[in-house]
Amino acid sequence: MLDADVQYFIELARHRSMAQAADDLAVSQSTLSRAIQRLEARFGVELVERTSRGVALTDAGNRLIARLESAVSHLQDAQHELLDIARGRRGMVRVAVGHTVSSPVVRALVPRLRKERPAANLVLDAWYNHQIIPKVMNAEYEFGVCVIPDSLPAGLQARTLLRDHLVPVVRKGHPLARQRSPVAAHLLEYPWVGAGRRVLSGPGLQALFVAAGVDPQVHAVVCSSLETAIDAVRSSDCLCFAPDWLVHENIGLGAGLSIVRVPGFALPRVLGILTRREGHLSPLTLRARELVVEALSAVEARLRARER
Repeated sequence: MLDADVQYFIELARHRSMAQAADDLAVSQSTLSRAIQRLEARFGVELVERTSRGVALTDAGNRLIARLESAVSHLQDAQHELLDIARGRRGMVRVAVGHTVSSPVVRALVPRLRKERPAANLVLDAWYNHQIIPKVMNAEYEFGVCVIPDSLPAGLQARTLLRDHLVPVVRKGHPLARQRSPVAAHLLEYPWVGAGRRVLSGPGLQALFVAAGVDPQVHAVVCSSLETAIDAVRSSDCLCFAPDWLVHENIGLGAGLSIVRVPGFALPRVLGILTRREGHLSPLTLRARELVVEALSAVEARLRARER
């Protein structure tokens, strides 16, 4: 919907490299350079400047790209809205979900939404929490379900649904599951599985060990999903961190696990739904969000009931 020169500028701003942007656009660097020159002539200001590392945006270029990214987001919303109108109840909803909360989201959406809207298309992708925020901001997904960070970009809003803790877990029958009054040092006697510092919770989990006066755990197995980590835990003497409610529910991923209760080893989290403040939400998306709210609120209620 945007003219070619503007699209070329957006790609250049994203890559900050003439070569990479031209490669993605499948045009020559000279074609890309001429497009930027035409755009600069149209606005009467310089938008980019070459540096030793590639291309940098000028102040005017930064202002323009901010407006263009917002415009692209609104155009995508308009396209989705018109498609919803054209398709009636069919439509599509795209949901980005954090690995550690995917289980209840899948159970909420796949059976009920499919039954209510059999012609609808559901895209459900699992990501690390820090990856979900920019993807929702860029309208790649209608909403995200993940850990809510302390601060959010101005264009996003959050609804809190669940407060949980990441705790050390092992397979049932593991020596630590039978250990009376385990301490931090016991956790280091066995290998660990996890994503390390690549995830939002990584530094916080490392800090638990430091606060207990022991060296942080070293991951013997580094993996990219909670499902993979738990499979490794179930089939070995490894440990990993997992949400406390997942073990309490004792279904799906949480089945067959035990929490190793070490004082101070519980990382609190706040989970919920992220949406864009000005984004269009179709009736199908609103229904999907309603089902997720219902499912996570039920998990929250059961978790609070266990604490009473």
